[in-house]
Amino acid sequence: MIKLSVEFDDISALTLYDVLHDPQFRSVWDDSMIEGLDIYKLDDYNDIGYYSLRCPPPSKTGILLTNVPGHIRDDHMIMNHTIDIEEMPVKKDFVRGVSYLTGYVVRRNGAGCTVYYITQNDPGGQVPSGSSTGYLP
Repeated sequence: MIKLSVEFDDISALTLYDVLHDPQFRSVWDDSMIEGLDIYKLDDYNDIGYYSLRCPPPSKTGILLTNVPGHIRDDHMIMNHTIDIEEMPVKKDFVRGVSYLTGYVVRRNGAGCTVYYITQNDPGGQVPSGSSTGYLP
């Protein structure tokens, strides 16, 4: 599990939420992203999406299918977990990862905001045994 937080003095909570939640704009700031799209848009703050990403060697390229609920009161929340959808089978040479819980909470903080991030996931696939032995004590 990974948890972190960052404060921004000059970025509004709504702007940061929009940057994080827009699948088309994500390719501008996410160097790992191969493809991201909304499969189903349930309403302005809830969707089912597809995300494929480059993984560092020796891992295979991964994909996630996620359900993303969004807005709570004055905070903006992007939380997801993996779901299976028949319309999006695993592509050749990709591994389907599992997001148990991954997300952002963006809170207004004066003129700026604070973003909190948490993730617990299983990237899927296997790590070849020879690639990890050099890191053991």
